[in-house]
Amino acid sequence: MNTRNKLIAIILATALFNTVSAEVRTVDYLQYRGGVAYEVNGEKPFTGKSLLKIHSRILPPFGGKSEENWKDGKQHGAATSWDKNAKQAKFCYQNGKTVDMEECFK
Repeated sequence: MNTRNKLIAIILATALFNTVSAEVRTVDYLQYRGGVAYEVNGEKPFTGKSLLKIHSRILPPFGGKSEENWKDGKQHGAATSWDKNAKQAKFCYQNGKTVDMEECFK
């Protein structure tokens, strides 16, 4: 493959990746305003996945991490959290409210 064709392949692959990745946003931090989550300094309620590290200086044993799905600034879908000892807990949300796990998979 010559240099020109390689360059075209890279540009097409990059464009495809950017199109696919734009559909699902993943963030490390969220900002809450009026009970609705936003990307930090964002104007629209957040929709996507958050991968959050939970820091607790007041209660150090509760530090850990979480992976949560969001829709229109509210938790929506499956969520998983891990404490500092890697103990896992799973939850399910619909429009910001906890529901039974079966509801996540309907």
